[in-house]
Amino acid sequence: MQNFPFLSTITLPARLAVFGLLGALALAAPQAAEAIDSLDAGQSTLTGELVDIVDDKANFAIDGTDSSVAVATDELKNLTTTEPRLIIFGEHESVLGRLDGIREGNLEIRTENGRSVQVPLSEIVSLGSPAAGEFDQWTRDNLRFWSGSLDLSASTSQATTDTTQILFGAAAQRDSEKSQLKVGVSYRYGTQKEDNAPKQTNLDEAVGTLNLRYTVWDHIFVFGDMAATYNAIQKLSLRAQPSAGAGWDFIDNDQGRVSAKAGFGWVFESYFGGDENEYAALALGLDTQWDLPLDSTLTAELNYLPALNAFADNYLLQARVSYTVPVISILNFKVQITDDYNNRPAAGTQPNSFYFNVGLSVSL
Repeated sequence: MQNFPFLSTITLPARLAVFGLLGALALAAPQAAEAIDSLDAGQSTLTGELVDIVDDKANFAIDGTDSSVAVATDELKNLTTTEPRLIIFGEHESVLGRLDGIREGNLEIRTENGRSVQVPLSEIVSLGSPAAGEFDQWTRDNLRFWSGSLDLSASTSQATTDTTQILFGAAAQRDSEKSQLKVGVSYRYGTQKEDNAPKQTNLDEAVGTLNLRYTVWDHIFVFGDMAATYNAIQKLSLRAQPSAGAGWDFIDNDQGRVSAKAGFGWVFESYFGGDENEYAALALGLDTQWDLPLDSTLTAELNYLPALNAFADNYLLQARVSYTVPVISILNFKVQITDDYNNRPAAGTQPNSFYFNVGLSVSL
């Protein structure tokens, strides 16, 4: 007992009693309180951890179990946290503080300086931890309005005629309260080879699109579109077709939307060999998007661009249809139909170009 010489004078039973007393005091010492959040959906109050609020749902891990629940924000009666959280809402607004309850459809946040801020539950985009870091906060704040997809379709056959086809596409979309921006690119390539004949390219097309719409009043919107096309099979080195105008959503509800638009545009077509076709055009269009069973989505659009000085003799008619149904997680099954009719095609080519593709799409 070099470090504690006084213990050498204490009997063994007394020593055991001293150590037992010290252990009891250590167990009885106050421990740091564990952070506990609470959620009330009207039937009972749950305790645990609020994981996130995203897509109008509060994801909550129940204390003492491995279970979690997702409660729609419009069903919440009360919600509190013991630690500050980062709430992102509206267009580009955020607030850091403890969740302090729900009052008249608003989530009340208590900031570190004691100020009370009320945020409508319907405007909450996401909720995160302040410890996530500046990059995560920047990502949440700036990319929350964006969605995207990557499409891939491929096929091959070996018989009397060997064929190979591939389609790649990428799209991004930004949605906010009044505006929508769409950007898309796609490329199709295909070959065929018959016995005792050289391989030939029968599909070679690249398309880029840019679409912008802004709601100015109720169901009235203005739009600006731009499309560029390259199609070697149609001997088209470049088609550029900018257009702008106004439109009306004559159906707009939770299931989908149907819109009509009208404006003016310009069509420029340059063909291999030097021929060109260029004209001012009327830009008319219909487009729709519907949410269908199985969480599937149907989108379609029809665009008609006739020359202002020759409606029946010089025009471009384009149709696009796509159907997407989820398979697992972010992987989707996708069907695409594309049809372009140009009544003034290059010499030696057909006026109509029709494509049908079945493939996979990854949601981003």
